[in-house]
Amino acid sequence: MAGQKGLVFPGCAGDSHLHREAGDAGRFEMTEVAGFEGPDCKIPDFETWVALLLAGGGAVTAHAVLLADGDAGFQPVCGTWMDLSGATEWGEMVILFAGAGLPWDAVAFFPAGSVLDNPTALRRMQALEADLDAEPRLLGSADVFWPDGRLVPADRLG
Repeated sequence: MAGQKGLVFPGCAGDSHLHREAGDAGRFEMTEVAGFEGPDCKIPDFETWVALLLAGGGAVTAHAVLLADGDAGFQPVCGTWMDLSGATEWGEMVILFAGAGLPWDAVAFFPAGSVLDNPTALRRMQALEADLDAEPRLLGSADVFWPDGRLVPADRLG
């Protein structure tokens, strides 16, 4: 795992961990997914993801797109952006998303890599929404979470 940032999940069978290639802007990968077994094993969740995302310290702007899960797979509902810091908790995200007043089945996060000013974040949000409307498979590059904060497996993203 040279060149990778990652967190190991104690209590899980095998070598279960979540990682992202150093400098990679793509989604986090769970390796040895079958190893997520055992009575003390915790599936990767939002707080784990934030800790890994911010392993170097500081904060980052992330674009979040609420998703509906239907017969055709996940479809974008609406989006927003926020600055994530080490103190960000899933409960805060659920409250923020409730403010949309729309039902959602999952949320996709697209980290920007740094903190963005609002005009830049807005332009990127608008471009992301247009890109997702044109090509829903772009969700495969996001980190997607269920409403309970657990990471959605990549194979569910199409």
